[in-house]
Amino acid sequence: MLLFSVLVACGSDDTPAPTPTPQPKTPAEMIAKSWRVISVSKGGQPVNSTSFQIAFRSNNTYGFTTTEIPGFPSEGNWQHVSAGNIIRLDNGAVDLRVVGTITETSLVFEYTYPNYKMGDVVVRFTLGSP
Repeated sequence: MLLFSVLVACGSDDTPAPTPTPQPKTPAEMIAKSWRVISVSKGGQPVNSTSFQIAFRSNNTYGFTTTEIPGFPSEGNWQHVSAGNIIRLDNGAVDLRVVGTITETSLVFEYTYPNYKMGDVVVRFTLGSP
């Protein structure tokens, strides 16, 4: 009887192994997707952006369809630069300044281009999850 009590008390360890906590995504991992364009403004004025498409791919290439935005590139390579929270296109040819915090569901950035009559024009892109 004593031997039976010892065996029952020891029992087997059926406790499940703890589930590992997933690592938080990096800003670059959160940026890498095809985004839904919520709104675009140029010089503070709304732009009809229904035909715009913006995709930052996980292989660090991008593809943009953005009519009416002078000098805005359509395809190439991108990287996220933590210092300054910048999305750098084509090895520094264009820097997109991230506004606020990058999340998996929201990304806001600004692109600035020179206009010889008006000075620098700021274009703000507000993006959401597809």
